[in-house]
Amino acid sequence: MNHTLKFLYFYIFVIFFQLPALSGNNTPFEMQADGSINAGNLSMKVIYFNAKWQRRVLNVRSLITPKFDNGDKRKTINGTFKLFNDNKFNIKEALTQVSPGKWKYQAELSSPVPVPTNELALSIRLKCQTYAGQHIFVNNRPILLPEKVIMKGGGHIWSGKARTLTIPSILQQITINGNYTLRIQDNRKYLGGDYSIRIRFSKSHGDIKKTKLNLDLSSKATRIKSIDIRPYVNMGFTDDIKNDCKGGWTDQGSTNDLRTMNFGTQNLKGVSFDIINPTKNNDKSCMMFAGPDRDYFLKSALIDVPEKKGKYLYIAHATAWTPKNGEKIGTIKFYAKNGSISQTDVISLQDVGNWWSPVDAPNAKVAWRTSSESCNVGIYVSRFLIPGKTLSKLEFIPTRKAVWGVLGVSIGDYIPFTSPRRDKKARANREWHKFEHDVTPKKKSIMDFSFMNDAPAGKYGRLITKGSKFVFAGRTDMPVRFWGTNLCFQSNFLKKKDAEAFADRLVAQGYNCVRFHHFDNMLIKRGNKGSLKFNKKRLNQLDYLFSCLKKRGVYITIDLFISRKIKKG
Repeated sequence: MNHTLKFLYFYIFVIFFQLPALSGNNTPFEMQADGSINAGNLSMKVIYFNAKWQRRVLNVRSLITPKFDNGDKRKTINGTFKLFNDNKFNIKEALTQVSPGKWKYQAELSSPVPVPTNELALSIRLKCQTYAGQHIFVNNRPILLPEKVIMKGGGHIWSGKARTLTIPSILQQITINGNYTLRIQDNRKYLGGDYSIRIRFSKSHGDIKKTKLNLDLSSKATRIKSIDIRPYVNMGFTDDIKNDCKGGWTDQGSTNDLRTMNFGTQNLKGVSFDIINPTKNNDKSCMMFAGPDRDYFLKSALIDVPEKKGKYLYIAHATAWTPKNGEKIGTIKFYAKNGSISQTDVISLQDVGNWWSPVDAPNAKVAWRTSSESCNVGIYVSRFLIPGKTLSKLEFIPTRKAVWGVLGVSIGDYIPFTSPRRDKKARANREWHKFEHDVTPKKKSIMDFSFMNDAPAGKYGRLITKGSKFVFAGRTDMPVRFWGTNLCFQSNFLKKKDAEAFADRLVAQGYNCVRFHHFDNMLIKRGNKGSLKFNKKRLNQLDYLFSCLKKRGVYITIDLFISRKIKKG
């Protein structure tokens, strides 16, 4: 049975959705017709607060009589920014691409009469769900966006003069250069779900007749590169015999290993790691460092770093026999190409946590969860600032106060960690047995309702009404009831074998009516100039499914027009 049919059986009504396209290239800044400036998921809007702190955002409702020039390299908009009590600004905005990945933003607001203002700024909002506990950078210094709500001081996080602001994300690093003052605020105090960044205009407070804002914008793709640790790994993920000094993970046996770990390129908390497939690397996939009762594990690992540039080191790791909070479990040494050596300590329950019952720590975020036979388990991702110049080598040195397991190492730009991921996998053991789930009712069993359909459909003529009941024209003495479902898009076009099996399944489950929905656009042959040439293969598939259902007593309702795109004749 193919995957299409399995999916169809489990989900009779198929829901299709679209995700925004993700790209590793520079995301361009774009000026919108409402005056906002967008780059990927980031949006910047002019915002005004009057003397009573009433807010007005530049958008389609407040931008009056706009004139939008959407050029290739330069986009401009002129219009009236409607405020409160008949106050308004004439607004001019321009966005000019000066080179690949770089733009210049210019805005000017003016009024014939002074406009009372508490604040006038270009506003950026960052979702707490993404950025809580993460950093942005002002003047190349990290600013923490707190996880806990700031209730005092109007939610104030940081304010002051700035020349550069960098907002990192998984896909891009946005940098805003200029000479401006900045306020960063926690809006959760006001029941918002975000942090706001306000880049203030040259005159942003008081009675304003004229003000401006000039910024240099840039966007570059976020870079994360994995480091190959294949030559240094000493254990796999699967351990069949405990305490035999070989096998996998912590050498605690088959009920307490990491055999459900995924291999290959894995996105953990937004960071790309190369998780080694042990079957392709002599049954070795992770570096397990010596600790309690595991003196035969690695004493250290000196790793070559070939041409990997980045300011941050990312590690996918966890500990076993974890000591108390604050204990040092290891050291990471950084060997720079210029010969300098620096190091950072790895602290228990700060920079890494126990793989059993994992919980977040300040610099150790749970990135992957699953269940072993013994417990809920997980892996953490941690971030360390790389001091100094370009690296040539890394060294991991355990204190042996814990067994420290490292699965992946990467280097790159700063990115905010994404939400944790949980892989729900199960395997058979002494208490749980494998169960093959099949929702197809056994023929002539108590769960087979196909006997309720008087096949074929249409044998009693057309459907009519008699009072408040449905009846057939050739059998008016018996009311008819319908129990139906929907088929959408590709689900209407099945191979013959799948159509037969699906029709059998449907009548066994008691259905006697199907709605063909969102099939019309997919029936039209692509590439033709009109809207009347059919895709013969799909038309045959639809006809065959129709006949399979009719033969089993299932009636059809068809949407005559749903998603077909009408072209010029």
